[in-house]
Amino acid sequence: KFWRKLKVLRILSGLCSMVGLGNYQLFLFSLICSANSELQAPVLDLSARVKQHRAGANGDLVKGEEHLTKAVITWSSVGNAATYEVCVDCTINANGQREGTSGQTSTDTATRGGSPSYVAKGIPKGLHVFYVRAVAGAEKSKWSAPLRVDIQEPGNAQHQEL
Repeated sequence: KFWRKLKVLRILSGLCSMVGLGNYQLFLFSLICSANSELQAPVLDLSARVKQHRAGANGDLVKGEEHLTKAVITWSSVGNAATYEVCVDCTINANGQREGTSGQTSTDTATRGGSPSYVAKGIPKGLHVFYVRAVAGAEKSKWSAPLRVDIQEPGNAQHQEL
């Protein structure tokens, strides 16, 4: 990360020299860039798509698991994120940090319709809370604001405020 920033600053320095900007402007520009370089938390869409729990090539209902569902969530991409981590039914504090080991995490994300997404397979009906964070190398964003949905029947489950 440091070397990438240094390379960008060297390129900017060369550009500033070509257009007649002094080192002072470059210094201010680099301070602004470094202040905004923190990895931002994703913004979740305010609904989850709920489907029946199916599996196999034919998409058959899973026998003995008819009471389970599949929920699909999506969010806005974070520019410099390489991957995302999802936490389902976790406890996240006001500072966006996970507390304890409650819930379940996954990095098995994909893209749907141009947006990052996650499919929670075999999730029981009821109230569930989803959080997502961006990951770029060793850097991780804070967890997103929660998406709180009451999953019941197939369709769209809307976010519910507490």
